[in-house]
Amino acid sequence: MAKPHVVFIHLDLGIGGAESLVLNLAKATLPPNFADQHDDDDGSPNEPSGSISIYTTHCSPSHCYDEVRPPNGPLSPFVNVRGSWIPRKLSLGGTALCSALRILYLTSCAMSENPDASVFVLDVLPTGVPYLVEYNNVMAGVLFYCHFPDKLLTRDTVNELYRWVLDTTEEWAMSFSDLIVVNSKFTMGQVEQTFPSLFLPRNDSNILYPAIESSISKEKKRNNRAKGKTDSTMKDSKARGPIVSLNRFERKKNVPLLLHAYDLLLEQSIKGKSDIHLPPLIIAGGYDPLNVENVEHLAELRVVADEILAPSITFYPSISNDQRTQLLSSASVWCYTPHREHFGIVPLEAMDAGVPVVAIRSGGPMETIVDGVTGRLVEYAVKGFADAIASILADPNNSKTMGRRGRERVDQVFGMDTFRKQWWELLNEAQKRGSERHFSRTFSY
Repeated sequence: MAKPHVVFIHLDLGIGGAESLVLNLAKATLPPNFADQHDDDDGSPNEPSGSISIYTTHCSPSHCYDEVRPPNGPLSPFVNVRGSWIPRKLSLGGTALCSALRILYLTSCAMSENPDASVFVLDVLPTGVPYLVEYNNVMAGVLFYCHFPDKLLTRDTVNELYRWVLDTTEEWAMSFSDLIVVNSKFTMGQVEQTFPSLFLPRNDSNILYPAIESSISKEKKRNNRAKGKTDSTMKDSKARGPIVSLNRFERKKNVPLLLHAYDLLLEQSIKGKSDIHLPPLIIAGGYDPLNVENVEHLAELRVVADEILAPSITFYPSISNDQRTQLLSSASVWCYTPHREHFGIVPLEAMDAGVPVVAIRSGGPMETIVDGVTGRLVEYAVKGFADAIASILADPNNSKTMGRRGRERVDQVFGMDTFRKQWWELLNEAQKRGSERHFSRTFSY
């Protein structure tokens, strides 16, 4: 039986949770031994595997994950850039409209260049779905992975009619998918409320949590051959690594909440209300100089930090993988500030590194973080966030226990082994539905 060819269609292959998810889907599609050449993975040769193509309108070598960075990124040979000439926005705005046009053109290129495709996987925007299903009736399955309804994310509101057309188009386009998959129970609820005409079964079959290659899994596969290396579970309980935040520099990430919480902790320390030694704060994240909001918001955050008058606050925009690893291995507390975040891959990375996470009690983090066990979930308030940070810093032994439990939870629930198995079940289902839809429509004409 021929191995399936899976084509991924993603608007902008930069740095973020959506991009991380797409790359993990791509790696989960490839043969397990593909990772042997790059990642010391020893997956079973009996596991299912296929071939891939990745289509995007933009992939900057200076702002992308190492896996796709040319010339040595292991996934770089599979990346195809098409439609980079289409503008991101018009003179009066229209970012959402331009994005829809870009993804439509990208989809047409992906379809024409991959007549043997078994499954097309689209995410972020579903504009290309009806082009594949309704206009061309491709035999391949068409799977749409919904990170979150774009209608709830986009602030591009030139006028109400314009926004209504785009929102209606999003719901209409999604309805043509052979299979819709979401990243969390929270997102599934939002999709059902936002797009009532769509049918999503109320069970976990359409949920595929983003995943990471857990450190426990890596240790098992490498047979503990990394003796002597520093391990996140063996951190010195007396160590005082930095407090870290890692997000894209976007206003919706609510990083000022952490800055004000840190300011409150500093004030308590100065006034003698706390005997906790406060470690430095590092604000790191994805930064694209071509993204206007990234540029503006980093400047706004620097202003807030300057007002606090704390030399211990440092900004690291556009960190490398090595810097990211260093932060994960040294942090004492990881802070995740987005409110109603649809999932959030960063808390998983922190938990896997043995770092307790403080996050807002809403959205996806309520499905990833176990309050009081792997970190703290707090209400959306400065004092609550500050108190949670202080409670972790005040009890190093409990912090170490939280770190160990966090690693175990990531391995058991959000590891790549579980992810790969669930992904292949969804791929097979999408391919089956696509074939049935194709023949049903072909013979009904």
